[in-house]
Amino acid sequence: MKHIIFFIFIITPIFSFANDITNINSITIDRKKVFEKEDKDWFFGAPFFNSVHFLTKKYIIEDEILFAINDTISEDSFLETERNLRATGLFTEVKIELEENSENNYDVFVITKDRWSFYPSILFGIIGEDMNYGGRLQEFNLFGTGTYINMSGIFREELDIGLEGLFELRNQRIFRSELALDVSILANQYITRQDVKIHKDYRTLATTNSYGISANNNFGKEFFLNDIFLKYLFPDLKFLPINEKTIKTWYSRAWKMNDFVYLTGLLEYNKTDRGLNFFQRAYDNQGKILVGFSSSAQNFYAVERINSYNIEDLEEGGWGTAILGKTFPIASYGGERGFFYVAGQAEKSVYTKDFYLFGQLTGASSFSSDFAKYTYQSFLGLGFVRLNEKLLLAAKFDQQAVWNWPRFRQLVIDETRGLRGYSAGELAGDNRLTTNIELRYFPDWQVFIFKLSGALFYDIASVWNQTIEIFDSKFYSSIGAGLRLHFTKSDNPLHTFRIDFPYNFHTKKVGISLGVSQYFEAFGKHRFRLPEIYGTEFDFE
Repeated sequence: MKHIIFFIFIITPIFSFANDITNINSITIDRKKVFEKEDKDWFFGAPFFNSVHFLTKKYIIEDEILFAINDTISEDSFLETERNLRATGLFTEVKIELEENSENNYDVFVITKDRWSFYPSILFGIIGEDMNYGGRLQEFNLFGTGTYINMSGIFREELDIGLEGLFELRNQRIFRSELALDVSILANQYITRQDVKIHKDYRTLATTNSYGISANNNFGKEFFLNDIFLKYLFPDLKFLPINEKTIKTWYSRAWKMNDFVYLTGLLEYNKTDRGLNFFQRAYDNQGKILVGFSSSAQNFYAVERINSYNIEDLEEGGWGTAILGKTFPIASYGGERGFFYVAGQAEKSVYTKDFYLFGQLTGASSFSSDFAKYTYQSFLGLGFVRLNEKLLLAAKFDQQAVWNWPRFRQLVIDETRGLRGYSAGELAGDNRLTTNIELRYFPDWQVFIFKLSGALFYDIASVWNQTIEIFDSKFYSSIGAGLRLHFTKSDNPLHTFRIDFPYNFHTKKVGISLGVSQYFEAFGKHRFRLPEIYGTEFDFE
């Protein structure tokens, strides 16, 4: 009699082997449709939806499998294969089953269940007192090839932006190679942003190198939103002209020791024209040479009812990097003199069944002789406490600050950046602090192809300039409740629809906040990152 052994990694792996060597006799890929008759949400229209959905091509799955026929069975390779297939975002369910063929020989079945991939959408959102509306066509698995394409048009009332178009294209493996392609074009009446990147990532735990090249081209006008002092100096200024071109290329090498160790080199070229010299930003018109020395360690756990009902891969471990660099002026475009650059970032997480805590600390500064300039510090904290099977308390703390930063900088707090119920562009400064707390409730209620969850939340935030102490800055806050609709045929966070009702303590009004995905994810990821110049983030609207 044959024995069937199931690898179901939702909770813990349950299969172990004796001292006998066990080998893989065959590998079978079983691709399930979006709707199967045994599904709870099967309905009369399911056959039609299956017929118009392109099932994921078999080779897409084959490219992620980390074992082969005649290999010795490895629990680690099965676990990582499952994680990698889930990470493609193409499936709602992934599992591996073993069936004994003969003594110490097993047939392996890789079973995937496609998620629905085509999303024509009518878009509607509210930011403070402004409405946005439009349409979007999103395909996450074009013709079953794993290619993502997004075309959207939206009319944005906030800041009188008007009609805005967006096109995005992403392919995780160009012609089944290790190279990925990302293309993005955004345009409205004020600005156009064009981005392209070709890159080879660290796809698996055994990948030894990563490299790539990216190019960005931004031109038009950005919004001037900063503090009252600058508004006094420039009372009639509403827009900042921009014409910026950036090219980056990098190469990274990895070694597996006790932890993963990385050595990465990055080159960057930047050419920028911002009209007025007063609004030049740090490191404009400079070339950069950066070298990063990094390490990471990870343990993986499959969890659910944290951000959604779907299974998610939570990472526990750490990441650290030290960055040394040199910047040099591109003199013909007015770049500052060159600096030596030193930066570091460290993060750590701990996880138990009912508790999770994540912290990330970043510091950086440039030096010319013994003078420090463009000093930056940030901290990101995430965490949750599971109160019971259906109730979760989650929190996020995010803070950025700079010193000796003589160039223009603009960070915003509003509806999309940490403070529900506040209009876009109202509050801006050099430094920012936001805190979000949510009590999330997952009652297992299902309406057709949506599962429902709810949240109570409290947001508090502040922005201030370098001349002001944080204790003298003004804090803004909101409180409220919300509903989430989780689409059961997708595990993409963007297919959780969020409706919040925040009470603005400043205006004493209740608003509506509409969006996709949870307002924040309750856990972080310890992933390889390229060396970078910290503190150059800029909220252009």
